[in-house]
Amino acid sequence: LGLSMPFYIIGAFALLGTVASRFILPETKAVRGHASSMNWRYLVSGHIGTIAIANLFFIAGCYGIYSIIGFHVQDRFVLAPQEAAQMMGLGLMSAAASNVVAQALVIRRFKLSPRVLLLAAAPMVLVAFAVLAVTENKGLYFASMALNGFGQGLAGPAFAAALSLSVGAGEQGRIAGVSSSLQAMAFLIGPFSAAALYQYHPPIVFIIGCVLVFASLPVFLTVARRAAAGHENLN
Repeated sequence: LGLSMPFYIIGAFALLGTVASRFILPETKAVRGHASSMNWRYLVSGHIGTIAIANLFFIAGCYGIYSIIGFHVQDRFVLAPQEAAQMMGLGLMSAAASNVVAQALVIRRFKLSPRVLLLAAAPMVLVAFAVLAVTENKGLYFASMALNGFGQGLAGPAFAAALSLSVGAGEQGRIAGVSSSLQAMAFLIGPFSAAALYQYHPPIVFIIGCVLVFASLPVFLTVARRAAAGHENLN
């Protein structure tokens, strides 16, 4: 099967997930009598919209890098397509493993605030992008991918918590929908623009990724502090 094998494996896992959900997940009952208390205009206004934009910048920059990492590895290390795919896969595995460590161990144990999490995450991601852009050492490549995954593992819950603190208990479902929509938008914008820019000038993808991550930091820190303060006042 060669390079097409991952697609068959992903399809098999998707099929297993579908079958499992049919027999394992409980039937969801419709909830009635809940009045609509928050419209779309309110969702994108004020500090909610600002946090959402900062989140979009951050994940669009990260998804853009991920979308071209296979081409970058092949060009940077002068590899055949199959070798590049293997190296990229191992790099993504290291990123995923460190992401799990960040979310399952660090965040659950230390209970850090969104501001502290992003203050730690953003520099990690920026350093990882910079190393990925210039390194020709395979060890540094894997280390930077792991660092990137760890940073994103801290940043994701930081943005989610900041959005959650921005609304009341009855609006958590809608704000979760906003968070999911942002990821979908970033997955559309990041790879599309990164692929086009990589053909023009490969380093510019990493530069723009760093700019987007850095731009999200001051906006998020300011607004998240206000959102947390407002939440404390309500309590």
